[in-house]
Amino acid sequence: MIGVADDDVVTFDESLQWQVRVCENAGAPVSAAVLRAIGTCAMEMHMPEVVRFADFIPLRLLAAMHALALDRRASFLALMLPTVGGGGAAEPEAMRSAVAQAFAAGPEVIAEYLSSPPQTNEVGRAHPLRIALAEVGVDQPVHVREIGSSAGLLLNVDRLELMPGEREWQEPRISSRLGYDIHPIDASTSAGRLRLSSYVWPDHVERFARLGAAIRVAQDFPPAVRRLDAVTALQQMELAPRSTTFVWHSALLPYLSQPERAQVTANFERLGSQTTETSRFAVASWEVPAHGQAHRLAFELLLTVWSAGQATTRVLADGNSHGTEVNLRG
Repeated sequence: MIGVADDDVVTFDESLQWQVRVCENAGAPVSAAVLRAIGTCAMEMHMPEVVRFADFIPLRLLAAMHALALDRRASFLALMLPTVGGGGAAEPEAMRSAVAQAFAAGPEVIAEYLSSPPQTNEVGRAHPLRIALAEVGVDQPVHVREIGSSAGLLLNVDRLELMPGEREWQEPRISSRLGYDIHPIDASTSAGRLRLSSYVWPDHVERFARLGAAIRVAQDFPPAVRRLDAVTALQQMELAPRSTTFVWHSALLPYLSQPERAQVTANFERLGSQTTETSRFAVASWEVPAHGQAHRLAFELLLTVWSAGQATTRVLADGNSHGTEVNLRG
């Protein structure tokens, strides 16, 4: 929404219509149709009149509906969702009936999804992550740390398949990898896999398949994710000697308050000030830049590297949220 900040309060309908447009622009007409049907059922579903914009309440509801279909509790809706083998969106009234049936079948699921932030763990973001890691270099070991890590699937970045059209890359020497999340997901459990899968838009069968492949990789290489918020994780972080400590975050900032963002930045600068020529610190992010808040669709890959206390920042690429479109800059 133009001119709307993350912490702004908007009506539920304004938030819903924004998410509908995002889905339509991203080639997800079925998801858009589900959201429209949710809008027509909003009163029966007791949706709040106003919401914090960046809580992305409609996205949570879309995921809840997808979860009910994946869990075979919403058979009528499943007939329309490609990720469940369905044939695509039906007439609006049929979609409304399917959404109403799903809500009646799992009100507790709806309530649970509304109570916690989205957990996308978008596997396509491995592409910008690989670009940033390659820029850090291979001259010394790299310790990968991810804040807002969800299930930690991206910690296996060097073990995941390349995205279509992605160039071969020179792998760094990853010596350790660790994630942090306030609500980590265990992808080894059926409940964890369902939650991760539900946040893939039901139109996007290829994204769904990539997630499944990443989950299978995680079965062989279980990622370590600690239950910590971003600020606490950074406060406890120490630089590794004769190595690069590399912090990654993607689509995290909207879920942080302004004070939390300030503390995250302060801790980045604190760690950067401790660097030497042989003990470096790097931060890579895939986020909507401040100047891109008007449309919120273009993400930037920003890399800052500290060495001997001095910081160098570059924009390496831009693209969409899911990492399915990444354009190198410079």
